[in-house]
Amino acid sequence: MGMLNLVLANISRKPATRLYPFEIRAPFKEFKGRIILNSENCILCGICQKNVPLMQ
Repeated sequence: MGMLNLVLANISRKPATRLYPFEIRAPFKEFKGRIILNSENCILCGICQKNVPLMQ
């Protein structure tokens, strides 16, 4: 009965995900752009890792 109760409860709820190509989420207010990595100029120094803030 546990699985049946779970299925019946989830049928009545709206989906937990977005329909991505049709519903695009607005960026977070802390969003400052995208990181573009040019592997031809990379010397594997690790500075970019230190400068990119951690995701919270």
